[in-house]
Amino acid sequence: MSQKSYTPILEIYKVRISHRKRKTIKSFQNVFEEKFSQENSEFKDFIKEFVQHFEKKDEYVINNFEQKGFTIATEDENHKIRFDNKNHIIHGVISGGKYGKKRKKGTLGDISKSEVINYNDLILDDFYFLFYAPYGKSTGILLIQKYTTENITNLFKEHISKFFHIKDGQYNKVQFDIFIPKEIESEFKKNSVINKVVYTTNMPSQEYVKSSYGSLSVKVIIESKSGIPKEEKDTFLDKLGLSMFNNTELKEFKTTTGYLLNPYTKKSVAFKLQDDFKLKPIIDLESEGIELDEFGVPNFALLHKYCLNLLEGLKKDNSIYPNHEVKEL
Repeated sequence: MSQKSYTPILEIYKVRISHRKRKTIKSFQNVFEEKFSQENSEFKDFIKEFVQHFEKKDEYVINNFEQKGFTIATEDENHKIRFDNKNHIIHGVISGGKYGKKRKKGTLGDISKSEVINYNDLILDDFYFLFYAPYGKSTGILLIQKYTTENITNLFKEHISKFFHIKDGQYNKVQFDIFIPKEIESEFKKNSVINKVVYTTNMPSQEYVKSSYGSLSVKVIIESKSGIPKEEKDTFLDKLGLSMFNNTELKEFKTTTGYLLNPYTKKSVAFKLQDDFKLKPIIDLESEGIELDEFGVPNFALLHKYCLNLLEGLKKDNSIYPNHEVKEL
């Protein structure tokens, strides 16, 4: 499995709309019809407005605080937003990334070549998403792909929230709950061992290399080839945390992330150290058999098939759809 900093991963979110009157259950259709003053609408009507909400001509959807933007407006046929009217699915590949910093880019092997990256230039990556919005339910599912170092997830969720926002104040803000399928969690809790711990922090460059390069992001990775039994976690981490890096104990680093490895499937997943192996709900796509190109970008056609299969299992998960609160149309 790839351990590159550009590793593609998948996140799952439950997307829930709710009325301020707790006993009033509303569906995606109800909210859509109230906002756009339509009656007896169909999912195709929803799709039309949803795509228009995201597709700004010659503009990016941006968040100035995060200094990120994305667009679904593209001439690339492989990046078109597509939909499945029968199964209430919208999916596609969107381009997005960061802006807001003036830099230069160079070319390996030729130091004479450089180009200015201006404040308003976005550094773009491609990201896959699948949004399941069952028209007769109040809970949907968002599957969105990101990379370990790059993502537009918050910006994308924010724009979905704006689409469902109604100014009269009768509805709560759209709720996004990150989720991991029970079978994945159970599999790891039963069979896995601790195979890696990653400590991350920021340090002033003066303390590290005695030169003024600003703040440096420092990552210390501890890996075990044989694996650490889960029941020895606390003892192992207590001792490991006392280790020093540049006169700083590892336990003082800003974040600490543990990784469990299933020795049978060779799959790895992150967990929160303080929550008794409560897994971080992310899916490493390479470990799931999704082909990556030489730059770590997933095969989006294979990823779409994987997500459709994953979605079928999620639809049957009682923790997402208990008692089928609203019948599908």
